[in-house]
Amino acid sequence: MPLCYIEEFLATTDESNEEPVSKHSPKSGEIICKHKDKGFEHFAHGLCEKCYNKFTKLSGGLEGGSVPPAFQRAEKKRLEAAKRAEEAAAAKEAALEESLCDTQNSEVESAMTPRKGLSGDKSSKMGSEGLINDSMPPKDPEEGGLLLPESSCTAVISVFFF
Repeated sequence: MPLCYIEEFLATTDESNEEPVSKHSPKSGEIICKHKDKGFEHFAHGLCEKCYNKFTKLSGGLEGGSVPPAFQRAEKKRLEAAKRAEEAAAAKEAALEESLCDTQNSEVESAMTPRKGLSGDKSSKMGSEGLINDSMPPKDPEEGGLLLPESSCTAVISVFFF
């Protein structure tokens, strides 16, 4: 079956090679579009206004740097997808940063909370207030530390021992 198509293609190619190709431009005002016998006026490039508008819509026009509509649609989709991916990454990063701040703050609070049996004299009260900021240099993850991003996450912790 494919052999038949190839033979038909070759025969059509031979026929089209035998026909001379006109290399002259249409005369000024001459219409060469499908409306040439219907009395339409010449608009541009041998086309009536209707055919010219259709041509520019489909091809993107004749100006240098014109981008065909199919490419414009594909480029628009690509840019929208890239924007959505960027927004999703930013939202994920913000959520991760907030989660790390919450985790760090809860770890600091639990470390500062007094444990039973550690309080000495009940008559002495000791109050301390600490300011913890996570903008310290991050630890190397290979050494077992957490690699935390620098952020504006700051916690004020008040601990009282009784």
